[in-house]
Amino acid sequence: MERRERYDVVSRYKDEEKIQYQQSHWTRREESDFYRIISTFGVEFDLFTGRYKWDRFRTLARLEKKHDDTLTEYFQAFYHMCMRVCKKFKNDDDALPPNNIYVEPISEERASRSLARIDLLNKIRTETLAHPKFDERVKLCQTSYDLPSWWICGKHDKDLLRGAARHGVVRTDEFILNDPALSFKDVFRNKRPYVNSPHFMQSPGASQTPVKVKNKEEETELEIKAMIEKIKRESNKDKSEIDPQDVKKEPVSPDKKSDDLEHDFGKDVKKK
Repeated sequence: MERRERYDVVSRYKDEEKIQYQQSHWTRREESDFYRIISTFGVEFDLFTGRYKWDRFRTLARLEKKHDDTLTEYFQAFYHMCMRVCKKFKNDDDALPPNNIYVEPISEERASRSLARIDLLNKIRTETLAHPKFDERVKLCQTSYDLPSWWICGKHDKDLLRGAARHGVVRTDEFILNDPALSFKDVFRNKRPYVNSPHFMQSPGASQTPVKVKNKEEETELEIKAMIEKIKRESNKDKSEIDPQDVKKEPVSPDKKSDDLEHDFGKDVKKK
């Protein structure tokens, strides 16, 4: 009996050591997945509890073994690293690390983009959508020539903000457009006259020859993608130049292809 008790104590001690190691140690895969999701989905913050909500983030990043406190501490260290790389600190006191966690620096371009997306999505979730007069103010959105012909001001602007808050800014043409809770899915279902809009489908420098669309659904999808491309091009105007050698030295994220697909789409959401 005594031998059995000693075995249980040793077993519990080993389990605790294993859990502690999992929380303090980050593998390259975990670091890469954290960066991939933090730079496209951001973080969710609960205004009532004053704590971050990591449930959806944990699932998207495949970090099921990481506890909430572990993710919060790593996020604080990651955000501090991005601020330091972008030279955002005004004095040495502000530059002091928030904890003992070390996060390997990334390039200035990626750090700047991550900060912009994290701050933008956080503002949408905690300020814009939570504002008591949000429904009234979103109705004041005005149309512009570069919006698709089916865009309804106020209605689609509101759903665009809701979609960005729910899905982030990566692969928006798949997640936001196919979200059953948003109105974009109805665009594909509605029967409407065919309108050939080549200026929605062309990028700068492309041929001015009208694009032939096979059917209404394909035309609508092209218009949506062209609108996203327009937003991405406008966002790229504010992006600073970086040293090409710095980019070569940085390890390439396994999901860089999908990350670059929606390069800086999230910046334009604030303009709506």
